[in-house]
Amino acid sequence: MTPKNRLKSVVTPLPKWVLSGEAAKLNSGCGKRTNVFSNDGFPVCPRDKRKLKSPQHLGLFKKDSKSGPLSNVIDFPDFCSRAFGGKTEAAIKNFSPYYSRQYAVAFCNHVRSEVEQQRDLTSQFLKTKPPLEPGTVLYEAELSQFAEDIKKWKDRYIVVKNDFAVESYESKEAYQRGAAPKSRILPAGGKVLTSEDEYNLLSDKHFPDPLASNEKENTQPFVVLPKAFPVYLWQPFLRHGYFCFHEAADQKRFSAVLSDCIRHLNHDYMKQTTFEAQAFLEAVQFFRQEKGHYGSWEMITGDEIQVLSNLVMEELLPTLQTDLLPKMKGKKNDRKRTWLGLLEEAYNLVRQHVSEGLSALKEECRTLTKGLEGTIRSDVDQIVNSKNFLIGKIKAMVAQPAEKSCLEDVQPFLASILEELMGPVSSGFGEVRTLFEKEVDELSHSFQTTKDSVQLKEVGTELKKRV
Repeated sequence: MTPKNRLKSVVTPLPKWVLSGEAAKLNSGCGKRTNVFSNDGFPVCPRDKRKLKSPQHLGLFKKDSKSGPLSNVIDFPDFCSRAFGGKTEAAIKNFSPYYSRQYAVAFCNHVRSEVEQQRDLTSQFLKTKPPLEPGTVLYEAELSQFAEDIKKWKDRYIVVKNDFAVESYESKEAYQRGAAPKSRILPAGGKVLTSEDEYNLLSDKHFPDPLASNEKENTQPFVVLPKAFPVYLWQPFLRHGYFCFHEAADQKRFSAVLSDCIRHLNHDYMKQTTFEAQAFLEAVQFFRQEKGHYGSWEMITGDEIQVLSNLVMEELLPTLQTDLLPKMKGKKNDRKRTWLGLLEEAYNLVRQHVSEGLSALKEECRTLTKGLEGTIRSDVDQIVNSKNFLIGKIKAMVAQPAEKSCLEDVQPFLASILEELMGPVSSGFGEVRTLFEKEVDELSHSFQTTKDSVQLKEVGTELKKRV
């Protein structure tokens, strides 16, 4: 990039986490969303033309003396726009045929169901609970949270409602008067950990550090804990959340709430019965199968935008690791913290591109199917007969080879697979039985001591609900 081109405005400024000291102060007082670069590659404050420091000169990246001054500087937002914009667009383009095809199939089945007035007769062993009223508070408490913006632990008032977002407020009073939250976390795809060793093991696994760290660096805590009972919220492409408690019971309660939030956000979209959701999930399945991935995928979490963003990030992550990790220097924890920030910037940019691309793709599919609806309704009998005829032909073609493959390659292993499955199932039933016996024993001892029949009835009712 020539010096002349460097003078052009960049869409996004250098993030504050790559600035320090004087540079951060200058950048915070400069233009809202614009940085301009001088001829030597330094960002310039648009207000008073003072030079800011680049990531390389702040010590975040190594300098290659063989390169020119401009090639040494990694302008990350510009790097993302160039590297990810095209790749995200290409990913959407490659995904489009699968989605368009499955959208048409799902729409056809939807119209057929309406014409034939079919009902979903699928039974469930566990009935879904009726939804709570919007805005129902599931958890609220004051606790210690690590504030990424100031790199300090702060007492925050945490509120979790039935949209399963973790909202952090300055205080309980701020929440009650309707102030905006200091942060809002949607923990879809996350993992909840309650020990420092578990967190370090998982975070190091996703930080393929090319530099050999010494023993002293490996033993230094990533975040110094102010209290004895931490809760770590790990997320694959977002910076992690850190919370702390004085009591183990409070830690257990909050970690259980977080786990419930993750479970709902991960799976609620997949439970949707709309034909659009069905089309999207099937398109993702076929898209991954085309690339040779036939198993389950742990990144199918959250809504459509998040799932598709995860698909894109899965392809872009090796590029990020190759281009950025070897250029970082400093202590291991500093490199890891910078890497998490870079990853979050990249992910947010990918989400923006995916949101725009998916919205346009869905609009194209809606327009196409709108014109087909009349034809489908008038020819539904012929469509169903053709489908059944094709199903019969395919079954006749594949039935014999499939049966032979099952007998030779699957049946011999079923007994051992069943044995492996029965282990955790039996263990689960045993744990439930043990827990039930413990609860009943405690209830019996409590009643013998208090002789309170009202309390006995209340506890018995609560126990019945839990069972």
